[in-house]
Amino acid sequence: MDSFRFLTTDQHFEDLNFHDCHVKSVQEASNDLIVELEYIYISEKHPLNPNAAAKSTDPCQLIFKDVSSVKAELYVDITPQNIADHTASEHETKLETKLVQPEYLNKMEIETFVLNRIEKENVFNLQGIDWKTHEFCGLIIRSKGFTVEWNDFLEDAWYVDFEGTE
Repeated sequence: MDSFRFLTTDQHFEDLNFHDCHVKSVQEASNDLIVELEYIYISEKHPLNPNAAAKSTDPCQLIFKDVSSVKAELYVDITPQNIADHTASEHETKLETKLVQPEYLNKMEIETFVLNRIEKENVFNLQGIDWKTHEFCGLIIRSKGFTVEWNDFLEDAWYVDFEGTE
């Protein structure tokens, strides 16, 4: 098991940003699900961030604890169309959900990460793009919570000083 300098939990979910973060691997270990990420973004409001701006991290681990269920999905376009025949107003995309093994989503780019707290359990819903197939995908985890572990703060997050953000 790797040793990391920093550790935070889902109790600071609002201070963590996973948008555009890349998944390197997904592994099941005992009752946990370990998602290795290239980086995440830590808000300047997070108690572990000593900087005046949100920062990206180095490679990190997102570990879902006491997992009761995991569902990995690909949302496959079943009405593909040749680009030469495409006109946006005429083509209606129909998606079919295909279940895959969680480990399959090892090239996912996270677009959204939603937390729903339900009594003693949480539902974590990660949605994004699978770069192997270029299809939309999702990872839905029911667990007691998660930890994120990393070693260093790197450069400013992509959204620091971005127009339209606070």
